[in-house]
Amino acid sequence: TVNQQPLGNHVSIGQGTADTALYVLNPQQQLLPMGCVGELYIGGAGLARGYLNQPELTAERFIPNPFASENNERLYRTGDLVRWLPDGNLAFIGRVDHQVKIRGFRIELGEIETALIQQPQVADGVVIIREDQPGDKRLVAYVVPNKTVENEGEWVQQLRQDLKVQLPDFMLPGAFAVLPALPTTPNGKVDRKALPSPIHQFEGVYTPPATETEQRLVEAWQAVLELNQTPISTTANFFELGGNSILVMRLNNMIQQTFKVELAISLLFEKPTIQAISAAIEEAENEQEADYLLNILDSVDSLSTEALEALLEAEE
Repeated sequence: TVNQQPLGNHVSIGQGTADTALYVLNPQQQLLPMGCVGELYIGGAGLARGYLNQPELTAERFIPNPFASENNERLYRTGDLVRWLPDGNLAFIGRVDHQVKIRGFRIELGEIETALIQQPQVADGVVIIREDQPGDKRLVAYVVPNKTVENEGEWVQQLRQDLKVQLPDFMLPGAFAVLPALPTTPNGKVDRKALPSPIHQFEGVYTPPATETEQRLVEAWQAVLELNQTPISTTANFFELGGNSILVMRLNNMIQQTFKVELAISLLFEKPTIQAISAAIEEAENEQEADYLLNILDSVDSLSTEALEALLEAEE
């Protein structure tokens, strides 16, 4: 039996038995150090041979043990995501089948949920992927506060800031829903299908594009963020819509190709709104035009009197 004991918001699943060996591996089946989340594999003399009369499932779940000295030893893929704790026990994080891929990143929803529930102002929470509009996949957090909240918008904004300390940008939920309790199935599990559409987005008040430059930037953001069907406010924050450092570089490349100007990457981090980037693009375009005119004037100044007279005669 497994001795389950609470450990913060994790559940310790112990260290295994004498006749089993536990491995925490990444998708390439390499060992992971303490604290890193990976899939739990089980080996040892107590391991079963496979599933009865299910050769395909056996081949999928029972794999050769790359760490064994004998070729016939196998490991069992549990499908559980765990991490080693400092005391030598394993903490259960979630299931591999709760891993999702969004904007090129593979994300473990259980890891986000763990960070969410660890916040002192949160009593319970769950994170899912929603696609309310085609092509608009986003992480949504459903949160139960541990006490009555007067201003949900401000509360959610503070919660998101707290999560940024623990999670990288690409793992931050793009929307939140504050609920009095999570819906559950008859057997007590969270009913993910019954979760409502989120209320608190991070676009703020919608401000439409006012110039051609802003409109083209909206289209660039939609392409980079994979939000093709979603209206984007020109005051929205790139990172609060799911942007990250890699997507910033993609956006910068698209800006160079579209507008033929070069912007400093630091500017996109410091002023991550369409309005601010549009102003920077227009300023860069004006500088390019001014440089072009100065180059023409310099060229004229360098001409001799005879050359200038010849040019004027040619114009006449």
